Amino acid sequence: MLEATTAAPSAAHFHRNGYHLWRGFLDADHVAGLRTRADELLAADGALHTPESVRLFELFRHGAPFVDLMNDQRLADLTDTLLGPHALMNDLSLNRVNPGAKPDRWHIDYPYNTMTHIVEGSLLALQCVLPLTPFTEESGATEFMPGSHQRYKQPPLTPGGTPLPAIADPGDLLILASSTWHRAGVNRTALPRTAILLSFTEAWVRPMAEAPEAGPWSETRAARVRLGIERS
Repeated sequence: MLEATTAAPSAAHFHRNGYHLWRGFLDADHVAGLRTRADELLAADGALHTPESVRLFELFRHGAPFVDLMNDQRLADLTDTLLGPHALMNDLSLNRVNPGAKPDRWHIDYPYNTMTHIVEGSLLALQCVLPLTPFTEESGATEFMPGSHQRYKQPPLTPGGTPLPAIADPGDLLILASSTWHRAGVNRTALPRTAILLSFTEAWVRPMAEAPEAGPWSETRAARVRLGIERS
């Protein structure tokens, strides 16, 4: 069963388990506003369409609601606790899994997926998933292998043990160590499954991409540090 609380995890708990589900991170009204804006953006020309999914990156460029989410103090407190001060945000994006989409491949996230020699024993990075629609086994909820954050190698195509589906309500926050093996499940419903993805790395890790130019998303020093525009 997926362990969940209505608060952030402790460092000791997270390092041991490699995942945590924060119930009710955003309330229903907040989620409704983000979902309306997400639907608009994913229907626009700038979204990246594939047969399986629709993606849109750099959400901070698309309005105050996403900038406010990026600057949520609870996220800053979470990354301070798990990654240390001045963590970098490497991804703030939308991901929509289409109806009938096949399961994603098992994978780990940045920076582990780029390492020739894996650094073991350190957390380094977080991958967070904020559902905007229900995450169920039928809708293709994220599946992950508990404990695999300490494995540091790809599991077989049919991994040993039982993958755990991240059954979650809109507004919950799934937090994974980026070295946790995971994938999108099969969306067997007639509706898309939509989420916001947020990833963070320790301050010293090389960012995935060049820092953006200054803009409405960088009005505070904390935001500039989080985006890599300014170094702490």
